[in-house]
Amino acid sequence: MSGSNTMTGWITAFCYWDDEGKAGLPSPGNGTLGDLMYLHVDTDDIPCGYVTVPVEVNDNGTLYNCKMLAGSVGMQAVPGPEGYVPAFDPFEDRRRNVDLDETKLGIKPVTGWMIYEVDQQNQSYNQWPIEVDIPMVEIVTND
Repeated sequence: MSGSNTMTGWITAFCYWDDEGKAGLPSPGNGTLGDLMYLHVDTDDIPCGYVTVPVEVNDNGTLYNCKMLAGSVGMQAVPGPEGYVPAFDPFEDRRRNVDLDETKLGIKPVTGWMIYEVDQQNQSYNQWPIEVDIPMVEIVTND
């Protein structure tokens, strides 16, 4: 990696809590801009943008052991600023053999949620190390 492995400034507002729920408190030694104090956050300590909880789904008496995942689940390509495309160097684009979609030059986060069934035979489903056990939630259908 090139450059520093820490970040500071307004972007650290999204890293106020760590992955265990502990608050990071800014201090003058961490960095200031005007009267605002910012955290210094190591890039290895950036918390994930999602959470999972166990869920038991009751489908007319059939129980399913599931997980619900909610939070930042992806990125979406969006139009770039007006006049941004002409700023590209056409020679550079040809040399790299890059086809630009002139309408999609930016990205934005996508938030959402999903429920997925946990494989009972093989508990080695994609369990991320950040997950914390939370008491079971039961969803009951009203049929």
